Amino acid sequence: MTKHTLRAVLTLLSVLFVLACLPACGNAEKAPSAPTLTLQDGTLTYATALDAVTLQSHTGQKAYLYELAPGESEEALAGRAPILSCNVEQTLRFRFPLEENGITRRYNSYLLAFSDGTLLSHLPVSLSNASAATEPFPHGGTIKGLEAGRASAATAFNAHHAVLELRLSRLFEGDGFPISFNGTSYQLNSDRIALADALLTDAARHNQQITLLLEIDTAPNAPEFAALLDALLTRYTGGDYGTVTALALILPEELTRQADACA
Repeated sequence: MTKHTLRAVLTLLSVLFVLACLPACGNAEKAPSAPTLTLQDGTLTYATALDAVTLQSHTGQKAYLYELAPGESEEALAGRAPILSCNVEQTLRFRFPLEENGITRRYNSYLLAFSDGTLLSHLPVSLSNASAATEPFPHGGTIKGLEAGRASAATAFNAHHAVLELRLSRLFEGDGFPISFNGTSYQLNSDRIALADALLTDAARHNQQITLLLEIDTAPNAPEFAALLDALLTRYTGGDYGTVTALALILPEELTRQADACA
């Protein structure tokens, strides 16, 4: 076999190899579409596109959309009913209202499961920027407010304002929640922060305006106090724990007299 003949044979084999690969390339599986959650005109839309393998594995089954409150994980799904369901198709899309029965879904997340109990993903999907998808502050229909352990109890009485009171001394009483300000680190009581997180999240889910009262029950250290205010305002002005609409400082009479004496 001459050099020219060998070159022709190799060229022909290369062409045949490319032609043989074309059908496979044309039928290549599309990459799965990651689930998304979007908000438009007061309606949330959960959407995803299944890849060929997932679609084939669950053909003939149902797809179920589950809702998780802030802080919940997939373990909370045990015994819980889905909010929506549909037949499994290549493209799945669920639409539902942002607010229902006076409760907002702005900070909730969602998981998709199939009839056989498997999850599409173990990573819940939520609004990418929940605080930017709304007005700066929730609208309170009335000026009513009352002291209640849970926001749902206040909502039942048509109260639209929640008040959370924190004591300065108790916030710095203990540790477990590190904060930093101007390059210096401080410690806050993690139990007090966790309690504030739970109460504020509950109020935000019920679309209530939130007033944070900070009781100055001890003479504050200026750098620590600045670090605390920075941490509270950063944590509670949009995001996972809702938005504080007002911050008020409560000074006891003794500290007020000291302030007057220094004036």
